[in-house]
Amino acid sequence: MRESSRCSRSDRRRARRRSPRPRSGDATVTEVRALLVADAIEKKFVRAAGRPVLSFVPGSRTGGAFNPNEGVSVAFDPKTLSPEAQALYRKIGKRFDSGRTLSQAEKTRNGANKIIGLHAEALARRGVRASTITRLEEVRQALLAATEGREHTRTGKKVTNVAHLDAISDGKNTRLELQSALGIARTQLFETGDKASVNEIDVALDSTSVVGDDSDVLINQLKVLVKPLTNAAIRQVVADGDETIPAALEAEVAARIASLDTAREQKAAPAGTPIDTGFIDVMDGMLVVICRDIRRAVRALARQLGKPELNDEVELKELYARTKRAKNRGGGGGGPTAG
Repeated sequence: MRESSRCSRSDRRRARRRSPRPRSGDATVTEVRALLVADAIEKKFVRAAGRPVLSFVPGSRTGGAFNPNEGVSVAFDPKTLSPEAQALYRKIGKRFDSGRTLSQAEKTRNGANKIIGLHAEALARRGVRASTITRLEEVRQALLAATEGREHTRTGKKVTNVAHLDAISDGKNTRLELQSALGIARTQLFETGDKASVNEIDVALDSTSVVGDDSDVLINQLKVLVKPLTNAAIRQVVADGDETIPAALEAEVAARIASLDTAREQKAAPAGTPIDTGFIDVMDGMLVVICRDIRRAVRALARQLGKPELNDEVELKELYARTKRAKNRGGGGGGPTAG
């Protein structure tokens, strides 16, 4: 009896050794169940929007990568979106011209397709699957159709918004210049015991520590940062024997404020009906949001796998590229803030 028990335990140990161990790339039962639930939820909304459904089948690489050569069977209609979604996407889309969003969507589609081919199940656990890329392509094709297939079509309104973004980026660069100059001057004034000048600089720096993309806030901050240059002691330290330095900073601030005012006040009439332009903005905004979501998922995957090169496939370089006018100006400085 004891021998039989020993044999049975031995058999069980051999059976466990023979059974294949799960590989690192395989999905666990819990992960597969989570994917199936997420896919069921997604299909519910997909059907409600009248779009084709892509099903997730465990072990089938979540339906396979999207093939752009196969086309999209159902055209995207922005009118199917809720009013709240339309308002949000329109607000985002107004900041970008369609040439940039279309180029970025194509880059993201190709990059995500490549990553899905390598890490489909892992990427699906982070919310991106073949149906996500299909959605991206649907919106891209609809935007191409709305702009008559010209990938660099811009309405007057879009040109104005791009100019506004450039003005904000230039203003931010000047803001950093002033903060740097005042910060260095503060150290020297602190060493000499000029408490009044140090306090004036501290007030200016503390009140301009945070800035977004609001042109009014940026204009006010530029005015606050340039004001300490009217203090003789501060101006002398900033100049360090060269009066042209503070004078150039003051002239640059004046130019940046004028550019921000001009870009903000321009109200170019859009080329097309207001309704058409509004829906173009909606689709631009959707492409921006989808591309950002895909980038976020890929960053999480790249971090876990220790493969930072995956990030390059879906970076938003096309979306946040500076305009040709800005590139030709030359000079250094950082680019606009990425989303």
